Amino acid sequence: MSKEKLKKLTTKFQTPKSNHGITLVALIITIVVMLILVGVTLSIALGENGVISTAKEAKEKTEIAAEKEQLQNAVFGTIGNNGEVNLENIVLPEGFTEVEGSVNFASKVIYQGPSGQQYQVDKATGEITEVDGENRIEAIEPDDLKDGYTVTYGDYEYTYSSSSQGWSVAVLDKTKEEYGEIATSIYGKPIISLANTFNGCTNMKVAPEIPKGTTDLYRTFYDCKLLSEAPEMPDNITEMPATFKGCSSLKVAPKIPESVTNMNTTFYYCTSLEIAPEIPNNVTNMSTTFGGCSALIEPPEIPNSVSIMTGTFDGCKLLKVAPTIPNGVTNLSSTFRHCAAIETISEIPNSVINMENTFYGCSSLTTVPEIPNSVTNMTNTFYYCSSLTTVTVIPSSVTNMDRTFQSCIKLQGDIRINA
Repeated sequence: MSKEKLKKLTTKFQTPKSNHGITLVALIITIVVMLILVGVTLSIALGENGVISTAKEAKEKTEIAAEKEQLQNAVFGTIGNNGEVNLENIVLPEGFTEVEGSVNFASKVIYQGPSGQQYQVDKATGEITEVDGENRIEAIEPDDLKDGYTVTYGDYEYTYSSSSQGWSVAVLDKTKEEYGEIATSIYGKPIISLANTFNGCTNMKVAPEIPKGTTDLYRTFYDCKLLSEAPEMPDNITEMPATFKGCSSLKVAPKIPESVTNMNTTFYYCTSLEIAPEIPNNVTNMSTTFGGCSALIEPPEIPNSVSIMTGTFDGCKLLKVAPTIPNGVTNLSSTFRHCAAIETISEIPNSVINMENTFYGCSSLTTVPEIPNSVTNMTNTFYYCSSLTTVTVIPSSVTNMDRTFQSCIKLQGDIRINA
């Protein structure tokens, strides 16, 4: 075979040269790259921190800043010759409205701007604070409120009670040292109960103002060990059981409103309390009111309305003088137990029936008054009254004298028991 024929034959069977396969691969790669670029572009434009989102946020901030400035100028316009802010005279800029009927405070007013942003304005200083989204309250008619309906605002959760036609309050975080203002009303309904509101807030040092419509302070500041000063008590309060129980740093008690009827364990174990408050004439229950108040030196006067005095001064070891006991008290169980400094006691009224543990551990007591013929139980009445030297006649009404004079080591003479 000639060389020329061989060359033609070889050429015939060679793999054809073509760019078709390479172009397809390149096209696929190009498409993938373009898709990636499109994704990146969309992410930059539409993502959480994208251009559009950033631009929108910047626009909103600009609008809010402009609104805030407008509102601030309106607030400045209310300042009178005395230099004080008076929001009752405010002329709101166009598009602004006062947010009424939602959350109301004693010290601030809420306004809403054209953008929908809400602002709190301090009534005294005129300071403006933006209301964040979590605290924003939408309008609702009072008639639409249902039992158990909750509102979260600031440091608190408010729960509506259809039976009391008002709100109770609970803190959201019990670890804080200080809490914000409590609302006075929500949707036109008052704050009524602060029962257990700050119970267990052991880091709290300053208490907020109590709303004027509040009636119930059951365990409100229970175990607030660092609370050294009590807030002012509103005039409507009726219930104060265990209100300051365990507030071991409290030195001065607040003024008790005339409306209060129940002071059961109100200052129980307030171990730093030195001065007792005046007790109003409507109080009936003083069970363990000052129990464990080991720094209390002088007792308050007990009004005639009081009928329950079980454990009232139990553990007041520095108390030197016992108050006059009202006629009407029936139970003096543990009333002065462990009052080691008491030397004399007042007359025991003829309404008293139970004197169990009444003067248990009163180691400085030297004499006792006449025991009335109404008393039936004298179990441990003078147990460990180690300075007691003489006693009066035991009336015939007494049926139980178990350990009545046990450990009365200085007691002399005969004890006359009218059996």
